[in-house]
Amino acid sequence: MGDDFFEGFCSNFHWLNCRVVQGGQEVAGVQADYKSPVRKIIAFLEKSRDGWKAKHRAVKQELRRTENQLRAVTASREKWRRQAKEAQAELNLQKKVFPAK
Repeated sequence: MGDDFFEGFCSNFHWLNCRVVQGGQEVAGVQADYKSPVRKIIAFLEKSRDGWKAKHRAVKQELRRTENQLRAVTASREKWRRQAKEAQAELNLQKKVFPAK
């Protein structure tokens, strides 16, 4: 990972107060107030991010599937409603033409 990643990462998580050193030079951040190595924190946060992104993708996919199902059911219901009205109109016409004795 390049310097830009660490600079952006630490600026996005400024509450970590992290300091990344590469080749003896400070790349990003400020003095650390914790004992965990930055690589472990970065790995934890990346895993966490990947988890919620996967969850979000699954939720979006389920939403898309449900919306498509809703459109299909709505179209089917309208089709049956239209057919029922046509059949009722045909029945009413036949009752007028051939009245019951």
